[in-house]
Amino acid sequence: MKMFSDSYEQELLKQHRETYAKMLELVEQQAQKPPFIQQKDVSNYYKGISVGTLLRYERQGLKRSEPVEGGSVWYATSELDRFMLEHQK
Repeated sequence: MKMFSDSYEQELLKQHRETYAKMLELVEQQAQKPPFIQQKDVSNYYKGISVGTLLRYERQGLKRSEPVEGGSVWYATSELDRFMLEHQK
């Protein structure tokens, strides 16, 4: 005895495959991410984000990591992801 129609089962299978593919893509992205990224390289991580945009994001709460003695500005990739998720529309 079947519980669902063939077309519904096919739709469930399609959705399952799409979800699996998306989860695999996210895991692969996570595995390739460095824990920190230099400010100048963020535009490669999030396409098209300029230093000026990052400074504006900092005023909105994005946290930066900077060596005590000065030097390059860094961001934790987890912090960038958190900020972007909290500010998505």
